Amino acid sequence: MKDVVKSYHDTGEYKIINGQRVKVNRRKRRSNLKSYYAIAAVAAMVLLLILCMTVFFQYGPDDVTISGVTLYTKEQILAVGGVSEEGNLMRTDTDAISERLKKYLVYIDEAQVKKSYPSKLIINVTEAQKAGDIEFKDKYYVISKSGKL
Repeated sequence: MKDVVKSYHDTGEYKIINGQRVKVNRRKRRSNLKSYYAIAAVAAMVLLLILCMTVFFQYGPDDVTISGVTLYTKEQILAVGGVSEEGNLMRTDTDAISERLKKYLVYIDEAQVKKSYPSKLIINVTEAQKAGDIEFKDKYYVISKSGKL
């Protein structure tokens, strides 16, 4: 009776290293590709973030819109609010601008600062309404309906 030799058909990939035949692990290669794709995706996101903070979303002097105010000029509002004539919307802190306007400009009751992408900054201001005059040490002070002096 003849000996039956079972043949094993290995479809794996081999390469020769130092004269020896070595099997290549495809699974390891695939996991390396996945990590390279992950690193490339993170690098692309970092690059996009840097571009957004520097190049994209720029506004100029014509892109700042101020409405609802008659007692202050555009330059006064921008100077007090800390808004430069040219800036980046991603780095602009709208809450800080609003707080500065309400704190330092006495004739302003409310200030809303909004970003309108890609390149507009909108400032809506509500002026204080006069409620009365107060005399103190031979000087008159105006008080608004919200209680600002």
